Amino acid sequence: MGCSGGYSKDADGAEEALEDYFHELANGDDDACDMETKRYREESNEFWEEGIDCPERVKQAQGFMDAFEVDLEDAEFDAEVDGDKATVQVSYDDGEEETYGLVYEDDRWLVDSEGEADASDGETELSEEEAQATADGWLASWCSVQIGMTRDEAIALMGEPTSELGIEDDAEPQLHWSLGAYDFTVFLDTDDIVTSFGGNYDSLGESDLAQLPCVTESDFGYERSEAAPEDTTTTEPPATEEPSPTTQIGEKVTVGPWDVKVTKVVKNANEILANPNFYNDKPRNQFVLVTYAATYTGTGRTADVTFDLTWSFTSSTSKVFDSAYQTTPADAQEWPYEARAGGTVEQQVVFDIPADTINGGILTVEADDENFNTVYADFPIN
Repeated sequence: MGCSGGYSKDADGAEEALEDYFHELANGDDDACDMETKRYREESNEFWEEGIDCPERVKQAQGFMDAFEVDLEDAEFDAEVDGDKATVQVSYDDGEEETYGLVYEDDRWLVDSEGEADASDGETELSEEEAQATADGWLASWCSVQIGMTRDEAIALMGEPTSELGIEDDAEPQLHWSLGAYDFTVFLDTDDIVTSFGGNYDSLGESDLAQLPCVTESDFGYERSEAAPEDTTTTEPPATEEPSPTTQIGEKVTVGPWDVKVTKVVKNANEILANPNFYNDKPRNQFVLVTYAATYTGTGRTADVTFDLTWSFTSSTSKVFDSAYQTTPADAQEWPYEARAGGTVEQQVVFDIPADTINGGILTVEADDENFNTVYADFPIN
């Protein structure tokens, strides 16, 4: 069939699509990027190496497969299809197994997730009722897991994870609860404290999403808020959040452990981001490129400004836009994003905003303070 599409919507088609994807990786062909969902592509890029793009990741994957002499000729593919989703188990002749999740979009299967499977663990496959009970338990507990909790507290709520990665795996410490379309991830620091979350929420149905008040829809799919869900059992009136004073472009403002100053806003950055070396998507509307400087004032040994600060843009029509996943000049030139106390770094963030709603909008930066309360600052765009 080839990677251009046209795979049948059955187990044979899913197996063929994944086999073709593997061969594109083995050949170092960036056509493999078009055989991934956007979510999987972005998560894989970030997991593989900070700031890397998909074509470069594919080239590195080719080198990895060559170095470890991965043999695809004798690999066996076994798919199970449920509607628009497929789970494909790949078995290699050395006894290793991997499991991949695919989704069917526009007459083709796209790789959407991956995870290792241990054929020697002796576990019995869950029945349909047991699997649903497990998923229901995760859904009921997920929004109760909060940043600042310990690893043990997260497991006490969610149950034993289905897999776990750590420093010894050359990965950020993380816990996974994964079963079919259900996929939840907790990221930890080196002290086993919860720092952030991940999840394949786009694969969930409406009834599942209704059980997750901490997950909301954005322009880029469903995302989990890192703030605790509102406690509806209290009889006390909720505290009123003090409005944040606006800060002008070029002025410094303290947001959590960072002193932040927006130094430049390019309201039409389409040409800047169209650099062919960036591999960026075309804008749906108009790219806005924000450059900022941030000085770390916290107590940690080091801090990552791209992790600590969250940016959004409220248009003149009061619609809130999250930042866009595009390669910026800062990414391409590998501007530093980590600092020690007193250190200053510069970074950039991109938004895709309707052109006629940029003026009169508000640029917002958020962070958590030392008590894990959200603090923010607004910058009016005139």
